[in-house]
Amino acid sequence: GIRDIGVTGVQTCALPIFILSKSIVGISDYVQEIGPDLIVVHGDRIEAFAAAIVGNFRNILVLHIEGGEVSSTIDEVMRHSITKLSHIHCVSNKTARNRVLSMGENPNSVFEIGSPEVDIMFSSEIPSLSEVTKHYEIPFNEFAIFLYHPVSNELENLKTNLETMKKILENTNNNFIV
Repeated sequence: GIRDIGVTGVQTCALPIFILSKSIVGISDYVQEIGPDLIVVHGDRIEAFAAAIVGNFRNILVLHIEGGEVSSTIDEVMRHSITKLSHIHCVSNKTARNRVLSMGENPNSVFEIGSPEVDIMFSSEIPSLSEVTKHYEIPFNEFAIFLYHPVSNELENLKTNLETMKKILENTNNNFIV
């Protein structure tokens, strides 16, 4: 079954700005404390964007994993912005490499490495399902995992979308890890 987590207090426009500003401050403070030579960021999310901004303003090299991808949402804008703020680019494939190069990046700083997620999925070091269910104390023998990645530029629909998904999941009478 589903425990009622409630879908309340979801803000729309202010939330990303708040997360970005808090992330910049927090990452900047941490970077000042540890003094890294390189900041590694992955993907297209707000915290990766914040880290790339911090790296640039603190004159620290930024390495971006999976730049040059396309999603046709605000995440794509974030990803390409992170690419422009980065000094080293590790892309998934030739198409992504060409996209990064078309943004004017140095070909000597763009490396085609594949997708880290795929490497992880095929790794022999992934714990077994029984190890995971024991570690996280999952009480079900049969269950599905539900992941929800909202469309970042449609946050005004987030509360309604989550409430709808919650009702759909509850009506299946199946067990879900959310």
